Amino acid sequence: MLIPAMPTPTKGLTRRELLRRAAEVGVFLGLLGSGGYGLWALSRPYARDRLLPPPELRGLLEEGTARVLDARPPLAYRRGHLPRAVNVWDLDLHVWEDVPRRLAPVDRLVETMRRAGVGHERPVVVYDGGEGVWAARLLWVLDYLGHPDVRLLDGGLPAWASHGGGLTEEPPRVEPTAFEPRPRPEVLIAFDELRAALEAGDAPPVVDARTPAEFAEGHLPGARLLPAEALLGADGRFRGAHELTLKAKEAGLPRASLKAEGPEVVVYSRTGLRASLVYLGLVMLGLAPRVYDGGLAEWRHLGGPIERSLPSPGQGEEHRSTCW
Repeated sequence: MLIPAMPTPTKGLTRRELLRRAAEVGVFLGLLGSGGYGLWALSRPYARDRLLPPPELRGLLEEGTARVLDARPPLAYRRGHLPRAVNVWDLDLHVWEDVPRRLAPVDRLVETMRRAGVGHERPVVVYDGGEGVWAARLLWVLDYLGHPDVRLLDGGLPAWASHGGGLTEEPPRVEPTAFEPRPRPEVLIAFDELRAALEAGDAPPVVDARTPAEFAEGHLPGARLLPAEALLGADGRFRGAHELTLKAKEAGLPRASLKAEGPEVVVYSRTGLRASLVYLGLVMLGLAPRVYDGGLAEWRHLGGPIERSLPSPGQGEEHRSTCW
C-alpha cells in the first residue's frame, strides 16, 4: 500500500486546500484501520482450538505423553501407521440394527478405550487418512465419554507425511487402562427429544451436514445447510477461524461467544459421521453443538416429517454412500 505524504504546515494554504489534505489523511487512516482489522480477522485463533499440527504431534510422540489413535480400517492400519498408534475402527464404536451406525452402548465403548490404553490422565490425538470424518467421529465419541483432552491431527496422514513424519508396521505394546466414563449427554440428542422440540417450535438451530443435493431431496424441518466438506480445504485441513465463521454465518447460525459457551446447535447427517466433523468445527467456533446420532436414516425410519427444497444450479452429484 502506498502511504501518502503527510501534510506539513505550509504558510499560505487556502482553507479549501487544508480541508482536502485533511480528507486525504482521513481516508488513509480509514483504509489502514480496515486493512488491519482484515488481517486480524484472517489470523485470529479458534475460540476452542481442538486441532494439532504435525510438528506438535512429533513432539508429543518423542515425549511419549499422548495416546495416539488411528481411526482408519484395520487393513490400512497394518500397512503403516504412526509410531505407537493404536487402531480404533468404526466397527469398534457402533452397532448396526434398525438403522446403520448407531453409537454402541457405553460399556462396550469403555472396553474399547481400555484396550486401546486410553486414560483421562493422558491427552488423546486422533487421526485418519485425511478424510477428517473418521477421526472426528472418534473425537466426538471420546467427548461423549467425558475425556478432557482430545485433539485431531489436522490433515491426517497426508499432513504427517508432508512434514516428514514416518510410519511403522510394528504394533505397539499397550497396557490396558481402568478408563472410567464420564458421559456428557449434552453432546448428544435423541429422536424423541428433537422431534418434540421441533413440534413445539423451541428447537435450537438444526444443521444438515450433507451435500446441497442431498439436502434438496429432503431434510429435517427448518434445517440449515452446512456441508461437512465445506469445512476443509483442498489439503484436508480445517479452514481458518475466519472462514469457518463465514460458513456458519451463511448457514444462518447464531454468533458464538469467545469467552463463554455459545448457543446450542443440533447437527445431523445421514448416519452421524459427517455430523461429527461439523460438530468439531462448531465446537472450535465456540458453539455448543449436539449430534443427532440417528441422523436422517433413523428420522425416516421412525416416520419423522421431511421438508424438501429446490436444488440450486451447480450442486453436483448427490453423495449416496450408505456409510455416511
